[in-house]
Amino acid sequence: MEYVKRWWSHGLALTVATVSAVVMFSVESPDAVVVVVTFTLGFGGLAYLAYRAGRSLAIGTSFVLIGLIVIPDLVAGATLAWHGADQDFVRYRSDVLAGSTGAVRTIIGLVWPLFIVFVWATRPKSPMVLSKSDGTAMWFLLLTALYMFSIYLKSFISILDTVIFVFLLAAFFWSIYRTRTPDQPDDSLRTNTSRYLMTATIVGVLAVVAIAISSNWFVVNLSDAVYSSSGDSFKTVQWWFSLGSKVPILVVVWVMVQHARSGQVVTGLLTGHFVLIATTLAVIPMLYLVRTAALGGANSFVLDDSQRTELLLAAAQSVFFVVLLARMVATLKTAVALFVLFLVQLVLSAVQPGGQVTLVQTLLAGGYIGSALLIMLADRSRLHVMLDALPTQGIKLLRKDK
Repeated sequence: MEYVKRWWSHGLALTVATVSAVVMFSVESPDAVVVVVTFTLGFGGLAYLAYRAGRSLAIGTSFVLIGLIVIPDLVAGATLAWHGADQDFVRYRSDVLAGSTGAVRTIIGLVWPLFIVFVWATRPKSPMVLSKSDGTAMWFLLLTALYMFSIYLKSFISILDTVIFVFLLAAFFWSIYRTRTPDQPDDSLRTNTSRYLMTATIVGVLAVVAIAISSNWFVVNLSDAVYSSSGDSFKTVQWWFSLGSKVPILVVVWVMVQHARSGQVVTGLLTGHFVLIATTLAVIPMLYLVRTAALGGANSFVLDDSQRTELLLAAAQSVFFVVLLARMVATLKTAVALFVLFLVQLVLSAVQPGGQVTLVQTLLAGGYIGSALLIMLADRSRLHVMLDALPTQGIKLLRKDK
């Protein structure tokens, strides 16, 4: 154990470099070496920042995880939306939501199950318990998922949706600000506050820029490569890009679990999930509108059938996930259930014919929604636990407590 804690950075560098090389070199380009190095340094920098922040500032780990979750898919979606607004690059439009919907699938079905296993391996007899403050992120995630159903029904994303998602983001962070607790820095931080903050800022900015640049390059070249070979670019971007950008997070999660920061990891994963959806769906229509206006029009972003059903599936998965964690406890059974569902989707995505994609995704979404309703009906205590975690003091909905 001590060896792992001491040499975690070596394992981090090796893992990130390996995953990055496998994913990035799947796209044949002489720039791949530069991108692999940039991607590795970016993730390594933020991972190191998470390690240091996790030892000194409790909230630091959560913020770093949010950045690792959100930045790649936000940049990818924004890049494809900007290029796709031009009629000469209309092929990019079909892949705009591929990264974010794939990220939701990967976070729920891969990152969370392995995180639960990491916690269990560290404390075998203790289930992972979520704090009441995590209920805020779960409620906002639930609201966002429910609103996504309306986007599915109307088949487009407009500037009005941008306003609504920005409002949700502002309300979430205001709620967090009102209920925050001050960090307790250690002695080394008290004596080196200025130097620590300056170093953290420089490392953070450089890492974010590195990840953003490599994500931009990777998603465009991957989409072009698949399109030129007449393959399914949406499916490829959804799986390869999401796995490539999310698997390295597991190294950070493992390190934080070893340093008894599981609570901050929970907060980071839940908040990152919500912020990823909200920012992506807020930025895409805004950039698309600006770009089309510059080209002589002003249009909302219209979803094709594949994007609609994937958005529906991502919303249904998020609702199911919130219901599954509604009792604020995650066990090995929870991890197994989420991972098995992830494998089912992986297999179906690999074998289903192109013409049946929307039908299969719609059926999967219906299965998630139906399962969530059945769980709530079978265990109504989940609703009471969630209501206790409402980010509003003094309101007791559906409660008889005096």
